[in-house]
Amino acid sequence: MPLAGKEGGQRFELQIPPSYRVNGDSKWRRGVTKNIRCPGVLFRGEDLAQLGSPVELSLLVINEVIKQRAAELFSRGAVT
Repeated sequence: MPLAGKEGGQRFELQIPPSYRVNGDSKWRRGVTKNIRCPGVLFRGEDLAQLGSPVELSLLVINEVIKQRAAELFSRGAVT
């Protein structure tokens, strides 16, 4: 469901379980997205991270019709 975004772009409420790691850590952690929009992804994770920390995020997108993985999205950013 699209929502209006304050900082730009529509937000889409999607609960996708991403894998993420902070500060180049070798261990990937689990989380759940709250919403996704053009400039970023809001998600909750297993551990807290400091503001400004670099983060890598991997999302598996499933094709609901055939119940198979459709794509893996990988991105880098920072905790804001």
